[in-house]
Amino acid sequence: LTGYSACLSNGMLPSLQSYSAASYNILTYHLAVTLSGLTAPVVALITTTAYGYDQLGMCIRSLVMFCRKGRRTLHESDSQSSMNGNQDAISAMASIRGSRLAAILTFIGFVASLFAAYIIYLAASSPTPPELGGAGPAIAVLAWILMTAS
Repeated sequence: LTGYSACLSNGMLPSLQSYSAASYNILTYHLAVTLSGLTAPVVALITTTAYGYDQLGMCIRSLVMFCRKGRRTLHESDSQSSMNGNQDAISAMASIRGSRLAAILTFIGFVASLFAAYIIYLAASSPTPPELGGAGPAIAVLAWILMTAS
């Protein structure tokens, strides 16, 4: 699954981006390239916030304590949080196990394959892409954004 997604997102689909989006107009191509490039870091930040909140919170707390340099030191704050029992907390991502994780990753791979298939179809019909009632450029940009997100 990792090799398949790497082949799609790093190899095959970027080479088809100009054929699938630029055939509408230059604005569609520009939006597809720019917004799909911004999607991966935003999704990574959202995933880290949602599932790795304990590590992200610890990092933010350390930065705030470092910048503040108030009455309490970083060591005192860590000893107080371990006394509260926060050290034994498990992140939400670590609680997903075995077959459930496999099912989630397979579903994400399937959804990404649907968007990839549409992008390949757009590239194949490059000189005259489907207009879809005037929404063709918007759907092409949306397909690139959702492909990168999944």
